[in-house]
Amino acid sequence: MHRTSQVWRDSRRRALKSPCGAGRWSGHNKPMSIATNIASLRPLVERFPTGGRAVASEIAQVMRAIAKDDQAADATYKALVDVCAACGESLMQLLGEERLDACADEIAEHLAELMGYAEQLLAAAELGEELTLAAPKPLQIASAGADAERMFAESVGMFVGNALGQLADLEEELMSIESAGDNLDEVIASVRRTVHTIKAEFGVLNMSEAQSLCHQAETTIDAVTENEQPFPIDLMLAVCDQIKQFVERLADNVRAEFGDPEPLLQRLRKVAADAAEAGGNGGEDEPLVLEVEGDFAESLPEFVSEARSHLADAEVAMVELSSDPDNLENLNLTFRAFHTIKGVAGFLNLTPIVELAHAAETLLDGGRSQKFAFDAEDIDLVLASGDMITQLIAALEGQDAPGKRAWTQLIARLNERARRPAESGPEAPEQPDAPEQPAAAESTEPCEPEPPAAGESPAAVVTPAQPAPAQPVAAKPAPAAKKPVVKAARVERTIKVSTTRLDMLVDMVGELVIAQSMVLQDPAIQRLASQSLTRNIGQVGKITRDLQEAAMSLRMVTVKSTFQKMARLVRDVASKSGKTVRLSIAGEDTELDRNVVEQISDPLVHMIRNAIDHGIEAPADRDAVGKPQEGSLSLSAYHQGGSIVIEIADDGRGIDRDKVFEKAVSKGLIPADTNPKALSDSEVFNMIFLPGFSTAEKVTDLSGRGVGMDVVRRNIEALRGKIEIDSELGKGTTFRLRLPLTLAIIDGMIVRVGQSRYVVPTLSIEQSFRPNVEDVHHVVDRGECVHVRGAVLPIYRLKEVFAQSDGLDDLAEGILIVVEVDGQRSCLFVDEIVGQQQVVIKSLGMSRDRVVGLSGGAIMTDGRVALIVDVGTLVESVLTA
Repeated sequence: MHRTSQVWRDSRRRALKSPCGAGRWSGHNKPMSIATNIASLRPLVERFPTGGRAVASEIAQVMRAIAKDDQAADATYKALVDVCAACGESLMQLLGEERLDACADEIAEHLAELMGYAEQLLAAAELGEELTLAAPKPLQIASAGADAERMFAESVGMFVGNALGQLADLEEELMSIESAGDNLDEVIASVRRTVHTIKAEFGVLNMSEAQSLCHQAETTIDAVTENEQPFPIDLMLAVCDQIKQFVERLADNVRAEFGDPEPLLQRLRKVAADAAEAGGNGGEDEPLVLEVEGDFAESLPEFVSEARSHLADAEVAMVELSSDPDNLENLNLTFRAFHTIKGVAGFLNLTPIVELAHAAETLLDGGRSQKFAFDAEDIDLVLASGDMITQLIAALEGQDAPGKRAWTQLIARLNERARRPAESGPEAPEQPDAPEQPAAAESTEPCEPEPPAAGESPAAVVTPAQPAPAQPVAAKPAPAAKKPVVKAARVERTIKVSTTRLDMLVDMVGELVIAQSMVLQDPAIQRLASQSLTRNIGQVGKITRDLQEAAMSLRMVTVKSTFQKMARLVRDVASKSGKTVRLSIAGEDTELDRNVVEQISDPLVHMIRNAIDHGIEAPADRDAVGKPQEGSLSLSAYHQGGSIVIEIADDGRGIDRDKVFEKAVSKGLIPADTNPKALSDSEVFNMIFLPGFSTAEKVTDLSGRGVGMDVVRRNIEALRGKIEIDSELGKGTTFRLRLPLTLAIIDGMIVRVGQSRYVVPTLSIEQSFRPNVEDVHHVVDRGECVHVRGAVLPIYRLKEVFAQSDGLDDLAEGILIVVEVDGQRSCLFVDEIVGQQQVVIKSLGMSRDRVVGLSGGAIMTDGRVALIVDVGTLVESVLTA
C-alpha cells in the first residue's frame, strides 16, 4: 500500500484547485449526514496505507452508511451514493479474501478519485452550482489474472457437464423411491451419495449458496432415514430443480448467481426437525459411527495428524481472539483450519466431522465477514466444536465416540448463532451510521480500537514473550518486509516418519556406539601399533558420535504445542472460577525429548489449575490488597546446565508456611511434636506433594481433593526430574520443574561394587568423599551415619541393598556418595568411582514388576552391563524396610 498516500495527495491537490473545491460543507442545501460521512472518510483513506484490513473495514462501513442514508434519494447525490455502495460491497467481499493487499494500490486510486469527486460535488452543492464532472466508475477489482479466470471457466465447464448427468440420475432415483420396495434403503443411500458429491463439487468452486442447499438436503435425508420417517420426494425434487436451473445458467455464464435458497432451506430444516421430534431422542443417545473403508483407510493416519495440528492452531487463535476481538486474522486462521478439516473429512466420507466442521465454518464466516459481532459465546461454541472433532478423531483410533445428542445439539447451536441478524450484535446498530464521528476528521493520529469490556465473562489473555511493535511503526517498512517472503522456497522440506521407526533408529545408533567402543578397547586392536589404523578408528569414532547426536536430535520437539494447550486451559479455568487471568508464555521454542513433552502435559494441567484456583485471588480480594484485578500467570521454559527448566509463576496469595505445616500435622503426615523452625521453607512447601494433602477449604470440580500435586510429583520423578518451590506470602508462587533433555540418555557416575558396576545419575549427586573413621557413628533407629558438613546423614551400602556377596566392608577403604531426593540427603557406599559418562538407557525387560532401586541398564564400552540406580525408590525402600 506504499503508493496510496501519494495517490491521495495528488487527488486532493486537484480537488482544491477546482473552482468549487474550496467550498465549505456546512450549508443546509445538502444532506448533512452524507457530508459528515464523506468528511469522516478522509482520515480513513489517509490511514489506509498503514491500517490495512482494519481501516478497510471502517471505510466499508462508512460507505455502507452512505448507501443506506435516508437522504440519499436526492438526485444530486445519487451517482455518489451508487459509487459508495458499490465500493463498500467490494471492500467487504475483499476482506474475506487473501488478495486484499495485492489490490491495495488499485483500491487507493479508486478511493482518491472518489474522494476528489465527493469534495467537488459537495462544494458545488454549497455554492448552488451544478457539477459537470462525471462520477467515477464503480470499484472493479481485477481477478487474480486471465489464467486464473480461464482455469475457473474450464473447471466450471467440466463441472456443468458432469453435474447435468448427475442431476438427471438424481431425478430418476427420486422418482423411483415410491416403487423401490425392498431396495428403498439402497436407493435413498444412492440419492444421498449423489447430493454429497454435488455438494463437494460446489465447495471446490466456492459456490457457497448452492453448497449450503445441498448440505441441508443431505442433513434432511439423514434425519428422515435415521428416524424412519417418510421420504420428502417432492421437496427433494424441488431442490433438484433449483440446482439444475443454476447449473444450466452456469453453462452460459460461469459467474451466474444461484438465486435465493432460503425458502427451500426453511422447508428442509422443518422436515428435519419434524423427523427428529417424531423419532424421539432415544436414538440420539447412541454413539456416532465413523468408518473409513477401502483405499481411504491408508490416508487416515495423515488426516488424524493434520486435523489435530489444525485444531491446535485454531484453539490458540480463538484464545487470542478473546483478548483482541478486532484481529480478523485469528478468525481467518480458524476458518481455514475448519475448512481444511471439512474438505479432507468429506474425501474420507466422515460425515459427522464434515457436518460439524461446516456448521462451525459457517459461524466463523459470518464473523470474519463482519455480518455480526463475534463475541465470547461464539468463541466458546467454536472451541466446543474443536473439542468434539477431537473426540471424533479419537473415535477413529478406537476410543469411545461422542453421542448423537450432544453432536446434534452443538450443530443446532452453531446454526442458530450463524443465522442471527446482524443487528443482534452489541454495537451493530451504531456501526453503519457514523454521524457521531466528525471529530475524527480533524485528527491526524491513528485511531486505536477500544478494548472490549471485561465485565461479562472473565477470560485468559495470552501474551507473547516478545510483544509485537505497534502497527504504525511496523507499517512503513511493510513493502520491504514482504521481500523475504519470496524466499519461502528455501524452507526446509519435511517428511512424516513413524515414531516406532524413529525409536528403532535411535536404538540401533546406540548399539553402534557400544559396538564401536568395544572394538576400540579390544586387546587385539590395542596391540596393533599402526598409526593409520589409530587415525582411521578415531575418525570412525568421531563420525559415530556425530551420528548419535544427530539421531538423538530427531527425537527433540519444542514445547510450543503443550504450552499453547495451556492457554485454552487458563481461559476455561479462569472463566469457571470467576477470575480474570493474563497468561504470559516464554521459551516455547525450547526443545525436549518427545516422550518428555508428552508426559509433562498432565503435571502442567494440575499445577496451572491449582495456581488459578488456590494461588490467584478473586478480583475483589486482589482489589482489597492493592493488586490489579487481573491476575498474572507466566509459563516459561529455558536451558540451565544440562537440564530444561519449566517455570509456572503467579502473582497470587502465595503459600502460607504455617498453614501448610498445621495441615500436615492435623492429617498425621508428620509427627505432632515436630518443631516447625527445624524445617526449612523448602521442606515445608514440599509437603503439598504428600498424598491426600490439600489446604482447600472446600472441594470443587477444580481442586481440593488432595490428589493432584501427589500425581505431579510422581510423574515428574518418573521423568527423572525435580520440583522446586519458591513462594512469598501475599506476592506469589513459582514452581520450577527441572527435567532431563531426553529419556534415552543419562549423565551418570559409574561406580563399582565388587565385580558389579552401577550408574548413579549425576542429577542426584551432591558430592563424594572417603570417610574418616571418627566421622562414622551408629545411631539408634537410623543405623550407620556419617557427619557431613554439620549434618548427620544415613549410610546405605549398595552391597547390602542388592544382596551382593562381593565388595568392600570397611568404609575407610571405599567411597561415600552424597545423594539428595526430595530435600532428604543420604550417602551411598561403593568400592570405587570408575568415571563419569553419558550412557544409553536400556529397559530391563520387566513390563509388570519394576525392580526397586533400579530404573534400567546400560551397556558399557567393554560390553558389560551396568545397572542404573533409581535413587528415589532405593532410599524409600530402605526406609520402609
